[in-house]
Amino acid sequence: MTPEEVEEYAALIDKNGRLLMLLISDILDLSKIESNTMEFNIYTFSLNAMFADIARMQQMNMKSGVELIVDLPEEDTEITADSARLGQVVNNLINNAVKFTPVGSIRIGYRRTGEDMVELFVEDTGNGMSEEVLEHIFERFYKGKNSADSSVGIGLALARMIVVAQEGTLSATNGINGGAKFEIRFYKGTV
Repeated sequence: MTPEEVEEYAALIDKNGRLLMLLISDILDLSKIESNTMEFNIYTFSLNAMFADIARMQQMNMKSGVELIVDLPEEDTEITADSARLGQVVNNLINNAVKFTPVGSIRIGYRRTGEDMVELFVEDTGNGMSEEVLEHIFERFYKGKNSADSSVGIGLALARMIVVAQEGTLSATNGINGGAKFEIRFYKGTV
């Protein structure tokens, strides 16, 4: 075996090890939510700061030909929720968008939609989803026909459970110009 082949196999083993750890972590989180043992660290934090941190980390995950666009209002908004868990959900949605967006853009951000409501979004210009996929997208272990090979079908179910546990909603639609759009809404008491 050549040194290049050894390096390639080592990189493959490392990548698959990380994917396995993420899968185990997601399964443990699902179990914690279902048994009401997941702890949430609720406090007030800046959405602009959270999205800036996420954008810095996710910039490295963008494929060549895919632009990450951060769309934040000038005036910062603070919400009361679990920042780490909400960041986990947004990162999960971005990671899914990366899988299904070969070229184009992924837009992330939020907007206030009323005195007591805020809407976070992850929108891509990727492949979009069929009506069947939209109907089942948040079900555990559901994988659409064009699902990525590394997908197990846990991530979106877990994301919705985390949002609902914090009294929010998570929905998915197809974008106006193709692609997919995920929206997280938080109502009174969290904004």
